[in-house]
Amino acid sequence: MTLSPSNPNVSVIIPTLNRAQLVHRAIQSVLKQTYEDLELIVVDDGSTDDLAGSLSRIEDPRFRLVSHAENRGPAAARNTGISEALGQYVAFLDSDDYWLPNKLEVQLEFMRSSDEGIRLSCTAYKLISRYHPEDELHFGKPTMTEIDMQWGCRVSPGATLLAERALFDEAGPMNEQMSRLEDWDWLLRCLRLTNLKILNELLSVVDYGAHDRRIDYEEVRSSVDLMKHSHFIKRGFLPSVPRLRFLATLENELAVAAYGNGRHGLATWHTLRSLCYFPYRSFDTLRRIGSRLLFDARTPKQKT
Repeated sequence: MTLSPSNPNVSVIIPTLNRAQLVHRAIQSVLKQTYEDLELIVVDDGSTDDLAGSLSRIEDPRFRLVSHAENRGPAAARNTGISEALGQYVAFLDSDDYWLPNKLEVQLEFMRSSDEGIRLSCTAYKLISRYHPEDELHFGKPTMTEIDMQWGCRVSPGATLLAERALFDEAGPMNEQMSRLEDWDWLLRCLRLTNLKILNELLSVVDYGAHDRRIDYEEVRSSVDLMKHSHFIKRGFLPSVPRLRFLATLENELAVAAYGNGRHGLATWHTLRSLCYFPYRSFDTLRRIGSRLLFDARTPKQKT
């Protein structure tokens, strides 16, 4: 079969920064898909580790590399990939994650075979992290609305999302002022246009153990402030219960980020604020932080 990137049906976008070796696993998981009518756009967001040299051996005509002269952040990298995309559909894959071989084939069939006219979907995924040695399988509600997404972005769109290219024109690009949570912010805006359908079949792997994914607390705080402006102030009225629940979820994000940075007192403060906004929503954060506390307590400290 002769492959040509001139008129692909699916554009796959991998944003990356200083992962010249690790990104090869993600790339190969795309190029070895059973569904072949695709293009793969790797966006180098200002890497300094000779990413271009590392990828120069890839000869597949469906692959191309687009580079930023300097680091501009994950939202800008994804927006660059979207602007370059030629396909009817766009899929995201983070550079430290990977797909099962039939991911695109099964997900496209799921979207096309539905009588509901599915424009946006995510799949179930496996989460690998040092806090979950047995790994975790994540499934979701078959249909998610904007209200559902206000509970938090638990669908890992950086590895599972497949969307019509037109949605990025209708909902607008990702907010390049946000260094975190940009995909959650975009999904909230997109879900005012269409529902998100979840294909509860394990097709993606999110690997937190492959690379240091430590989240900077100040970056999360800045992004949370932008989320509040976008979804409360700029948008206007939001009913009281969804508003309180959404505020509790944002506090949860801050609590987890604070804990990940070793700021345990601050993590406790944000958890308490979350409990004040909406107690039920905070149980998930307590569970997540509790599992990390137990794991850290049981893990022998390495001698230096």
